[in-house]
Amino acid sequence: MTDQRFEQANWLLATLLGWTSLCSVGGGALLGTPPHGAPASRGQAQVPDWCGDWQACGTLMTQFRCAPDLGLLDRGLVYVKRDQALGHVVVADWPSTDHAVRMAIVTSVIVRLQQRTRTSLPGGV
Repeated sequence: MTDQRFEQANWLLATLLGWTSLCSVGGGALLGTPPHGAPASRGQAQVPDWCGDWQACGTLMTQFRCAPDLGLLDRGLVYVKRDQALGHVVVADWPSTDHAVRMAIVTSVIVRLQQRTRTSLPGGV
């Protein structure tokens, strides 16, 4: 069973990355129209499962140049930093350490994109 928080985070991240017409197809999978379209598949594609798949999450890490800091793992925390702490999760809140690390990465990218969106508004609000 997929944790609903993973689907919600994937949905929010997809939206921030420019995906449109999102829909849930069960089991945590999402379909939508990618930012640059999907002409070979009638405009729809499966949204990457950034929260559940290391390959998709790894692509995020390289695209946004962020990586988990596991220095506090023994205290039950995972941080993701670039110039500053952007996201952290409590390991015990997730089914496994792997899930916690991926969620910290996804959270940090969401925070970064939300910060960009706020600063790109008129007046920098």
